[in-house]
Amino acid sequence: MKKKSSVRMSSDGFSFHTFELRYYPGNKAFSAIHNAVKSKSKSKKCDYYPLKEHPNTYYSSVLQDHGIRIYLTAAEKRNVVKLIVNPRKLLDPKAGYIGIFQITSDAFDELNDQFTSAMRSVSLPESIDEWKLHRLDLCVNLVSERKKLPMRLISMMSQDRTPADFEKNHYLEELRVNGNTKRDALAHRLTLSNESVAFVAYDKIYEIKNHAESEYKKLRKRDKDNGILRIEVQLMSRWLSKYRQKHGKMSTSELLEDLARSSKKYICKYAKRLFCNGFYMHSGDLKNVIRFSSFIRKKTGKKMIKLVEKIDEGWSFATALDDVKRKWTPKQRLVVLDTFDRLGISPISLHYKKVRRLPSISEILNSLDDESDEIFFE
Repeated sequence: MKKKSSVRMSSDGFSFHTFELRYYPGNKAFSAIHNAVKSKSKSKKCDYYPLKEHPNTYYSSVLQDHGIRIYLTAAEKRNVVKLIVNPRKLLDPKAGYIGIFQITSDAFDELNDQFTSAMRSVSLPESIDEWKLHRLDLCVNLVSERKKLPMRLISMMSQDRTPADFEKNHYLEELRVNGNTKRDALAHRLTLSNESVAFVAYDKIYEIKNHAESEYKKLRKRDKDNGILRIEVQLMSRWLSKYRQKHGKMSTSELLEDLARSSKKYICKYAKRLFCNGFYMHSGDLKNVIRFSSFIRKKTGKKMIKLVEKIDEGWSFATALDDVKRKWTPKQRLVVLDTFDRLGISPISLHYKKVRRLPSISEILNSLDDESDEIFFE
């Protein structure tokens, strides 16, 4: 009998890991801020330089140890002070590479206090409520004892249909191996995005290994075998503006806490909208589930099997659906897709010999409420 494997959340649970704040000072105030940050950066021997691609924007690393990157942009229409904040690093400068902000009863009060202290040290507006929340990255880390599971899931997710209002990017990274350039057989990162929101899935261990080697060595000493899939829902300025309009006037600190505590809701919402629900299975098993289902009409079953076969032949889900548009009515297409959902299976066949059934990302996320929960597959 094959050993069952599982997926669970990391102890941080559903939360957020990065947010962007902006402040728009007038010319006189901007000049004072610019001089203060420049002076502090030089006195602490920190980076302070204009960006090559945006020469009017200066970057400072003076608060890098506190998890804050500062960008100062002078412009005719509006000056901008931008902060990219890692909240876990702000609370604990020694925090590890993987961890995300842990939501506790007093975590947000502590976050606000540490933010005020950091801002005061460089003469920036001290209260977080003086800043505008411009972006918030909700996230969760999914852990499995199978190291290749993150890339396998990303591969399955990449084959799914993409809604018309989203754009898909599937990343294959070029690496230098023994002097030669090669591309990974399995892509490590998938992004579906529009102007309001982005859904991102990536192999966290792969990222650390290739971009933070010292952190990777520390991680592997503690935990040699686990794979970690990071899921993010990045809420952009347009999304946040609509949220404010819908829910009434909120301070930045209230908005940040409200969305952080609702992180599972929004991560699950976009996973369900963008990807198949249920389980991925091998082609033969999928067909058997359809054939032996007691509530499926024969004609619907044949259409479902036809869709499975087209995708199995190498057609993308979207292309297969486009092809059947000429033969099926809109109602028939809807019935077929709804029936897959009712059966708890995806029409995308699994091509991973070591696993018979693999839960979809939506199935995984909805099944996990705390770190003690696990979803099993075999």
